[in-house]
Amino acid sequence: MTRIDDPDAAVRRQVAASLGAMPEGQREAAVASLLERHGDDAITMDAALSSVHGGEADVLQRMSQAAAEPTPPRDAAITMLAATIVRGADEAAAQNLFASVADGTRPAWVRSAMLRGAEVTLLGAAMPGARRVAEPAATTAGLPCPTCPGGRAGPGGAYAFQRPGDPTFANRAGRRGPSLRLKRAPRPLTDLAASSADLHTRADAVLTHVTWPGKRGETIVAPLTAAERQRFDAGREVYRNVCQACHQPDGRGQERLAPSLLVSPFVLADPEIPARILLNGKEGSVGLMPPIGFALNDEQIAAVLTYVRREWGNDGSPVDPALIKTIRARTAARARPWTAAELNALPAAGRGGR
Repeated sequence: MTRIDDPDAAVRRQVAASLGAMPEGQREAAVASLLERHGDDAITMDAALSSVHGGEADVLQRMSQAAAEPTPPRDAAITMLAATIVRGADEAAAQNLFASVADGTRPAWVRSAMLRGAEVTLLGAAMPGARRVAEPAATTAGLPCPTCPGGRAGPGGAYAFQRPGDPTFANRAGRRGPSLRLKRAPRPLTDLAASSADLHTRADAVLTHVTWPGKRGETIVAPLTAAERQRFDAGREVYRNVCQACHQPDGRGQERLAPSLLVSPFVLADPEIPARILLNGKEGSVGLMPPIGFALNDEQIAAVLTYVRREWGNDGSPVDPALIKTIRARTAARARPWTAAELNALPAAGRGGR
């Protein structure tokens, strides 16, 4: 760790990329120490987050407790860590983050940076120091968000919400596409939003893209039947065996390899859309999604789609094997993967999701 302050940025970035090999606990402490100094370097940040994948909450806790005065590296690091936590959709981590935002005993700048992280993921806000770009036109819809977690130095994830000119989200039967679905209300944040305290307006904006059971105005998601629950459980096993290596156990994917499945517009589209992707594959900005229809039967594809459409806060409808059988027959002669433009042009795309 003596080289985290090496004058050569390339050396520091290599150190950041290698921190994942350290034991748990030491790894998080090392990442916090690195980001404390160099969190405003986009490439170092992305490498460090890759090294600590799943441990962002620990690093954020360490940095927010140790930080005294704001600096560009601290502000950028806390913002990006918070953005990654929200994007990960882990219930406990998100609830703790929102409680920290509302905690008036914490430094105001730390709370603001944490809330900014939620704004980055949920509202498409820019990261500190991020390149500002124009809204994507229809011809560039589906390109990675340049300000989403993992995206300042390279391709980021897809925008979580509808962007002007993006047909991927068009006509989605009234879906607002919340990026974060919680099991209970984030009470500290809702109390902050209802108050006249600092950050209340920003907290209220973030809450428009967070849902939980019983939230006023939210559509109640029908629970899975016993048969659908069995299909969901079977899909979990298919996912572990076939999909997890690329898309990761938490569904967040891997930069430049596999996109996130959390509130993915293709995952939550009309079931015909993800069915075609699994059967025939899909070309995309992060590479090729290979077809897996030849390796899985109709029941297995329906199961894994049911799983990814209901896991990690997703609230899509379950998928029936009969639908997979129908789509398999319709696409039997197709010999190349789908493109986003082709999928968006299908009649099923106009029917919306859920």
